Amino acid sequence: MEAYEFETTQIVNRFLRHRIELPECITELDAALARFTPRMTNEQVGRLRIIVLANNEIVMKEMERRSADRLLSTLINPRRLPLNANLSGPEGTDTAPWRS
Repeated sequence: MEAYEFETTQIVNRFLRHRIELPECITELDAALARFTPRMTNEQVGRLRIIVLANNEIVMKEMERRSADRLLSTLINPRRLPLNANLSGPEGTDTAPWRS
């Protein structure tokens, strides 16, 4: 169990340091789970579930943070918006202040 926890901690840390992207992180976490699951006893499954859920929470919080950072960056510098960005607010109101 300690080996699984160590390996997944390393994977999550690489993700947090931007050394791997989300798809690779998920793939590596799934692969680690697949490698360790067959060797686990029934008593270890509860601990495994806790580790999996903790890793999931860390990764999801990081994705939320990155999404918020991207949004903030776009609001600060609207020229970074994708060409197909929808700038209309509710009911077609324009929310782009630089267009006034």
